[in-house]
Amino acid sequence: MLLRAILYLIFLFCFTIVSFANPQEQQLITYHDSGAYQYNFDKVIAAAKAYIIKQVEQNKHKLYPQRLAVVLDIDETSLSNYEHFKNNHFIMDKNIAWKGMIKGELPAFPATLSLYNTLQQQKVAVFFVTGRHQKICAVTKKNLKRVGYMHWKEVYCRPEDKYKSVIPFKSKMRNLITHKGYKIIANIGDQYSDHKGGFAEKTFKLPNPFYTLQ
Repeated sequence: MLLRAILYLIFLFCFTIVSFANPQEQQLITYHDSGAYQYNFDKVIAAAKAYIIKQVEQNKHKLYPQRLAVVLDIDETSLSNYEHFKNNHFIMDKNIAWKGMIKGELPAFPATLSLYNTLQQQKVAVFFVTGRHQKICAVTKKNLKRVGYMHWKEVYCRPEDKYKSVIPFKSKMRNLITHKGYKIIANIGDQYSDHKGGFAEKTFKLPNPFYTLQ
């Protein structure tokens, strides 16, 4: 009886561990902590920077130089939600994500901030176009400034529209930027939906293993 009881307790202990294990969560942590995520992220940003600098140089030699602009997404492009997601076991719930955003304390991606500073030096206008709703636009702007994103042209936050997808809004904002007289030479974001809808010379898709948005 004693042996049977011990075996039963061992079974319960092992079952408890297995039932609470989350292989996907551990994979995400390993991918991030191994440096692979940052490497893949930085590689895309480096390619974008090289392309943009080339476009700037070519524009300087034109008889009539154009007003150049770059569009940046915010979450998982300019600001990182990783620690917030990790603390919540990567549960991709809208309310959980919202709580992280409204604090206004998300850190910048070093590579993106470096690119941003290069754009400022090269006199390239930067527009942030985000799927974040307008009700948190003010705190979003403060967060951007707090971590070093200064002197952008505009931050466009999504209105409370009827569309499930962010594509119509982001495409409309890029169209608006072109009507302001800018040529969007690069559109940088972590979602495929960031890049659909046109109005950009070239797109750069950043890795995001954490979630997908339409």
